Amino acid sequence: MIDMAKIPKIRMLWISVLIGVVLWLFWMKVVPGGKMTYESDLKGYNAFIGRLTPSDRLSGSNVVIGDPAYFSLFVPRRFEKARLTVEFKNQTDRPIIEAGVLVDKRVWNYDLKPLQNKAVDSLFDSWSALLEDDLALFQRQKEYDSIGDFLKNPPAAERVAAYNYDLRQDFTLPGYSPASTTRNICRPIGGAYQFYTYIKDEELSFDFSFRDLNKNSDPDPIDVFVYYEDQELYSESLDDDGGQGGEDKSFKLRLSQLPEGVYKIGVRANSDIVTRSISTPQSKMAFINKVSLADAPEISCGRNLFTGSRQLQFMTALADRLGRVKIHQVSGDAFSEIVDIVETYKQYETGQVLPPFSEVIMPSDGIVVSGDGLFSFSAEEYFDPRLKKAGEGFDPDEQGVDFVIARYAPPTKDGDWSVASADFDLTNVYKEDGKHSFLISIPGLRAEDGTGQGVLIKSIKVDLEGVSLWEKIRRILNLKF
Repeated sequence: MIDMAKIPKIRMLWISVLIGVVLWLFWMKVVPGGKMTYESDLKGYNAFIGRLTPSDRLSGSNVVIGDPAYFSLFVPRRFEKARLTVEFKNQTDRPIIEAGVLVDKRVWNYDLKPLQNKAVDSLFDSWSALLEDDLALFQRQKEYDSIGDFLKNPPAAERVAAYNYDLRQDFTLPGYSPASTTRNICRPIGGAYQFYTYIKDEELSFDFSFRDLNKNSDPDPIDVFVYYEDQELYSESLDDDGGQGGEDKSFKLRLSQLPEGVYKIGVRANSDIVTRSISTPQSKMAFINKVSLADAPEISCGRNLFTGSRQLQFMTALADRLGRVKIHQVSGDAFSEIVDIVETYKQYETGQVLPPFSEVIMPSDGIVVSGDGLFSFSAEEYFDPRLKKAGEGFDPDEQGVDFVIARYAPPTKDGDWSVASADFDLTNVYKEDGKHSFLISIPGLRAEDGTGQGVLIKSIKVDLEGVSLWEKIRRILNLKF
């Protein structure tokens, strides 16, 4: 028999539970304080931090054996900042681990931040180190008493290497003079790319010829931008005209009365866009980190590349574009390496550190070439305005480096585990279905090598910060009144 007197109490209990659940859901959705922390051991279900993928780059659920591995972060509302903390064991011989958040899905651009750099870590024990905020300066022999003194009066650029830091220096090319003729780079390039050029007493002038392949129905806009001293100087967008495929578009970039120096030019586009040719009077042109050789041999005028990369990767999606890549040193002692591309959608890489300047002889079009340096289509147009990088294959003795500046803090130790954090600005990053996409990258780690080595991830924690509910209300009221 049901005690009728207890029914109101049971009803009140259920109503209280329901109200509590609703309030909890509201709290989790609104996060009125503006701050929230999520954590996962990657072994079980987690509503906010997704499991690592893809499975063929993992051993179990939390050992990364191939580069890169991805995970998603569900956020119930907009946040402006994220601090990612990873607890891990690096059981590989790879020196670098980085984490990143997807900024632009159209060109798959990730904002990468360091978690571990063994080359930089080793300098703490062998070189003089200065630490100020999130900056570290390492000196072979102490010449500066502070990082501020170093930045105000830096040494010659060839003595300096950097990691995760852009050191502004006046870069000049001695003896440079403007070209007297316009040259045409008729080497089709697929998708997005960036390159450096150099001007002195001349107009910055580039004529681009694009083709929209329209292989999918998604919009295919093209953005062109110019940077000088890390500041955006110019940008232009070409909207998709909604054609059926094969349409050519042209774009003329003209900027005058610019100071002598290095300029970075970028084309932001998806894989549907092919740059068929580039015409320019500028004599220096060096592509940054990657060149996608489009499958358009009918208009190609050379596909070989010259590079300062110390390691290279190759990949093709086309079964009829497999072949043998040959690499040799441009000058100095003879050096050669062969990389055979025998499967599609598989990344192949050089097995040893390359010389400072190499020629890459490509077997065909339709191959994506990437590395840690710059690329040009001729030795004459190659130049490298950047500081040396304290990254993969870094050897300060071989490279004549006496100073390393890095925006980097080494991992801390918790027993046998390493703990590292990275901060991300989420203000303008890509989000889909309430999720941000993150990756963990271990450059050079390949599952297909079958070494069994991997990076064991014990936990991932994300501390999020955004505008509080009260701050939001205050801003709305200020707007109205």
